[in-house]
Amino acid sequence: MSVSATVPHAVDRIGLATVLLVALGLRTALGILQPTELTHDRDAYLGIARQIAGGQGYSSPASTTPTAFRPPLYPLLLAAAGSVFPWPAAVFLVNSIGSTLLIVGVWLLADSLGLRCWQRIAGLLAAVDPLLVQYAGQPMTESLFAGLVAMWLASAIRPSTGWRGDSLTGVLFGLAVLCRPTLWPLAGLYALIWIWRLAGGIRAGALRAACLRLPWAGVVAAAVVVAPWALRNQMVFGIPLLTTTHGGYTLLLANNPVFYRDVVSQSADIAWPGESLQSWQTDLAAAIHTELGPSAGEVAEDRLQSRWAWNYIREHPRAFRDSMGYRIRSLWRLAPQGQATGSRVWLSRAAAGFYLILFLLAGAGLMRVFLTGNVQRWLPLLLVLVTIQSVHLFYWTDARMRAPLVPVLVLLAVLGLEGLTSRRRAAAGD
Repeated sequence: MSVSATVPHAVDRIGLATVLLVALGLRTALGILQPTELTHDRDAYLGIARQIAGGQGYSSPASTTPTAFRPPLYPLLLAAAGSVFPWPAAVFLVNSIGSTLLIVGVWLLADSLGLRCWQRIAGLLAAVDPLLVQYAGQPMTESLFAGLVAMWLASAIRPSTGWRGDSLTGVLFGLAVLCRPTLWPLAGLYALIWIWRLAGGIRAGALRAACLRLPWAGVVAAAVVVAPWALRNQMVFGIPLLTTTHGGYTLLLANNPVFYRDVVSQSADIAWPGESLQSWQTDLAAAIHTELGPSAGEVAEDRLQSRWAWNYIREHPRAFRDSMGYRIRSLWRLAPQGQATGSRVWLSRAAAGFYLILFLLAGAGLMRVFLTGNVQRWLPLLLVLVTIQSVHLFYWTDARMRAPLVPVLVLLAVLGLEGLTSRRRAAAGD
């Protein structure tokens, strides 16, 4: 059932427009207050985008060497916007598109999950999320990825609308994994679910019917979206890479003896000291050069680093266990690590307070999902939660890695809030 079937269009549009204005207003203010952050290229996305816009192809910054170190969607969008606007405006535009998709996705999710009365609260929680506001002012994927995940979820939880609806869901999934590959294991979880359904069809003697119920159009649509990236990598690197050549590094970054010694084994959780990290990176580059030579290429380096990481995990199970605990705490940290000064102290405390309340409400909402037998309805959101947490048991983790979980968390939070208010009304009625 659509929103317009139960509430006036004007009220709904006003609420959505208000939430969007809050989200874009906060991000505009941040861009004005911190204009240099819009081009502070920590992850080389902007550098790759400049190469594309300059006709050098998808190559490493300041070179003509093809790369697959970063996923392609965000740099491609930056390059398109940067061909028309100055680079700071291009970053702001692409991130604002991501923020808009997030709000719209959360709005649609609240409607589909029976939380229509809580749409504005859910939208506002997503709009003011401190991490997403912060990273909307930088050339990083958090805003776009969170928005694509929200839109994919909104499409995935709807009742089937035929091949067109399934195709849209597949397209959104393909775009999401091209923005950040973290979501790829979700496809494996769905594959297991579909295999289970096929097995049920075999037991019931209705295999053909079970096959026809599978979202083949969505699978094909996702494959069509991802295929150009895989084909490009086949032509450039000789391998149809669906992800990036960055995974081995991030796995090794989170599983090595220096990280364990200087970070995990400390008495309190700390960020990796800059001097220690830089020294480790220098030693790593030298070790790769010694092992592979000067011109091995990204794919060989990625595989080598992945092999070193898995060797360390197998040989040091206790260190790996302790590191997993550190990564879980890092993903769910209330406030950024590091020493805040001046006004940032209050901002850090405000962010911590926001997340403390959000997590408590989301926890209450998660309990309601299971206690009320609503797991099937919420399954796509729960699978995203499981996927992101599972990936970051192994790979490098900090709080910004939970950006794709924002739509899940805010919907669970308003479900928890609905439960609390319903209980108070019931108590008042008694």
